[in-house]
Amino acid sequence: MAGPTNLVAVRQAMAAAMSQKEVVDAVMGGDPANGEAGVGFLATGKKDVDEAGLDILRKQHTRAEVKALVEKSGYAGEKLVLLHATDHNFFNPMASVTARLLTDAGFAIDDQAMDWGTVQTRRTSREPLGKGGWSMFPSVVAVAEYRDLIGTSFMRGNGKEGWFGWPNNPRIEEIYDAWLETSDPAEQTRLERDYELQGIATLPFIPLGRYRQTSAWRDNVTGILEGPSVVFWNVTKV
Repeated sequence: MAGPTNLVAVRQAMAAAMSQKEVVDAVMGGDPANGEAGVGFLATGKKDVDEAGLDILRKQHTRAEVKALVEKSGYAGEKLVLLHATDHNFFNPMASVTARLLTDAGFAIDDQAMDWGTVQTRRTSREPLGKGGWSMFPSVVAVAEYRDLIGTSFMRGNGKEGWFGWPNNPRIEEIYDAWLETSDPAEQTRLERDYELQGIATLPFIPLGRYRQTSAWRDNVTGILEGPSVVFWNVTKV
């Protein structure tokens, strides 16, 4: 990712400025049944893993506290480019809230409006910000992919071979490889906790909460399967 968001301290200040509740409320219209704030990276179902180190994401920092973190972070007023997909039901409000909260914290946000297809093209760029590069964009991932470490592509620290942003984090990769090698449940849990804590410490991305997408179908359709995305097998019409 392009500077200054490649600095851990800057990402930590950004995380302190964010409010998962405000993001989730904007996305889900304030319906508490369909949103969840105060979450981290993993969703293993193990409390000592999923809630490890969450203070920076759960605490409601005062404006003074956030501004102090920004001043200490090494951020020097550089422009941060936000890729804002205005045609997406979820990413549009996520980006709007993100832009406002970070601007209030003292970050210079260049909120660039575009369609989601353009975001998908722009996010592949590794150019400097002035040549088509970017600093951030909202995205989502299915919770099911974060039940264990196998599918945690957004968190991986494998550099140029990784997900957009291309974080380089050897420690994350060490934990990931060790988890793949062990079959001991207790050791797996220990490594999952280490992985979560390393994610909190380095913030390869900033969690903005979780939402549940509402679905509806006619009463003559049966066999709808629950899951993180829509599937059409097992469905029949009566």
